[in-house]
Order: sequence, then C-alpha cells, then structure tokens
Amino acid sequence: MSTQAGTWHIGLTRLVPPVHAGRLIAGLALFFTMITGFAQTGVLTPDAGADSPQFAAIFFAALTAYIVPMFHLICARTILALDALAAEAAHDAELGLLIRNARDRVYRKPRVWIITVLAIGFTAGLGHNIALTFSGALPALALPPELSIQVGTMLVWVVLTLALSALIDNALHLADIGGRLPLRLFEQSNLEPIARVAVSSTLVLIGAQTLFPILMLGNQASAVTFLPGIIATLVPMLLLALLPIRPVHRRLRDAKRRLLVAIDQEIRRCETPTPDATARIDRLIRLLDYRREARAIREWPIDLQNTARFLLYVIIPPVTWIAAALIERVVDALF
Repeated sequence: MSTQAGTWHIGLTRLVPPVHAGRLIAGLALFFTMITGFAQTGVLTPDAGADSPQFAAIFFAALTAYIVPMFHLICARTILALDALAAEAAHDAELGLLIRNARDRVYRKPRVWIITVLAIGFTAGLGHNIALTFSGALPALALPPELSIQVGTMLVWVVLTLALSALIDNALHLADIGGRLPLRLFEQSNLEPIARVAVSSTLVLIGAQTLFPILMLGNQASAVTFLPGIIATLVPMLLLALLPIRPVHRRLRDAKRRLLVAIDQEIRRCETPTPDATARIDRLIRLLDYRREARAIREWPIDLQNTARFLLYVIIPPVTWIAAALIERVVDALF
C-alpha cells in the first residue's frame, strides 16, 4: 500500500504548465524572467564591459530554463517506464509494491529528504560564492550586479541539486525493481523501460554541460567559475546511467554464466560414446548451436538503439566546448 503521508512535492515540475508545449513555455518564461531580473540590476547593460559577469547571468538563466523542463520530461518518462514494468508484477506482490512506491516518489519525496537536499544545494551555492570572491572572479562589493550574480549562483545550485538528487533517488528505486524483475535471457524487452530511463536521465546533465562554454567567455572566466559545475554534473551523470541498470546487469551476467556452465556439462556428457552415435552427434550439434546463441546474450539491458543514443549524447558536450573555443579564437583574431 503506497502512501504520500510525510512527503512534499518536489516543486520544480509544477513550474511546467499542464498544456501543449508546456515545457517550452516554462523554459522560455524562466529564461526571460531571469534575464529581466539580471537586467534590472545592471548586469546586462551595453556598457558593462568585458569584466562584467554578464555571461554568468546568461548562463544561469539558460541553465535554469533547461533543467526545469528536462527534469519534468524525465519524470514523465519515468512514470511511463514504471507503468510498463507494472505488467511484470502480476504474480509478484513484492515487485508490485516496489513499483507502486517508486511511482509515488517520482514527484514527491519525504520532507526530511527535501529539506536536506535544499540545505546541501544552499551550502554548495554559498561555498561557490565564497570561492569566486576569494579567487577574484567575483568582486566582494555589495553592489546590485554582484549581488544578483551571487543570488543566481545560489539559485542554480539549489535547482541543480534538487533535480539531480531526485533523479538519483528515482534511479535507486529503479535499481531495486531491476533486482526483482523476471529475466528472460533470450528476450529482454521487459528490461527496456529501465534502460530508456537510464539513458534519458543523462540528458539533464549533458545538456547542462553544453551550456558551460558560456561561462568561459569574457575576462572573468576561470577554473573556479566553471569547474565545480562540471564536476557536479559529470559524477551524477555516471550515476544516473549506471545505477538503474547495474543490478539487472549482474543478474544477466550470472544467469548467462550458469547457463553456459550447464550447456558445457551437457556437451561433455555427449563426448561419452553411446550405442546410438547418430543421436549423440545430433544432440551435440544442437548443444553447440545453443551455446553459440547463449554466448551472444547481452549482459547489459541496453539495446543497440539506446547504446547509440547514449554515445551520441556523450559526445555532444566535448564537441560544444571545442566549437566554443574555436569561435573564441576566431573572434580574438578578428577583433
């Protein structure tokens, strides 16, 4: 029996209106709202100069406008995946309970969990602001432009931490479900929903990483400016990709090994001469074919399509960084 007592709604998904193109509307609204706020503080004035943190302001607006709709999309895909997995729980009450509890916690988390995650995000933002101030990347003067950047830093860290923590929590629930799903070694379509969520979840971080070149523009660009964010997105990306599918991988690997051992034992029995040599040879041929098929069993619940999609996602950030570096060199050479 699932319950929502003692839980709070995450809140980020409520920023997306339940209408057609709601994610696009939410992204544009968040971007222009934040840009307007930064502009009111003087960060984006035309005469701000290269030392102004204007690129940081644009980055904060773009990142927030990207994370919230993408988080909403992945939560929706997680719900669809859990609904697809529910068919596997027809004869397994414990698996059905795991799926229902996971579904209840896609959008809602325990109050203590949310308070803890918000505190971690706030602390990370505060620490980043302190590091930026001591490194000289952000002036310590309490002027509106600098204050707005400090607030933007805190906001982005809180939003990023909340979204990533929620996705990792969902991934852990999928991992528990994967530990009980029935295995069909030669037909693994029932495992595909978990693989799709694992690959899709990385989109939040891969898209975020493609925006980091914005921080590298201007005279205030430094390692302290963008390295914490890159590290904070790279590690969770690996977790989101591996956590949901690792238990299934271990089960597939072990089941495949047991099957191959059993086949090899049968093959060795066929090596013993019998009165009916023809039947023995026929059985040996069938066993050899069976072993060849067993060796081709996938040990990871990711098909070729999802693998290609994940590899495409992974190469996007480096290509973006290289392109940004080349553009910056061309601009420097021309101007």
